[in-house]
Amino acid sequence: MKKYSLWERFTLPSPAFFNRVKGFGIALVALSAGLIKLNIVPETITTILATAGAVMGLVSQFSVDADKVEGMK
Repeated sequence: MKKYSLWERFTLPSPAFFNRVKGFGIALVALSAGLIKLNIVPETITTILATAGAVMGLVSQFSVDADKVEGMK
């Protein structure tokens, strides 16, 4: 298995599961932003939601779909 650089991991296609995880993470960040604006939920909870969503999005961005990469060559 080839070791990819950070830039390659960032630009190569991700597996379908991690694309869904990325979308869910973005949705969590958007939800927390809306909850902060409405001031319904305590700030610590919205901060945790935003942090979790950002981490999910970032980690899922760096996954690589090896099957698609092999098909590109």
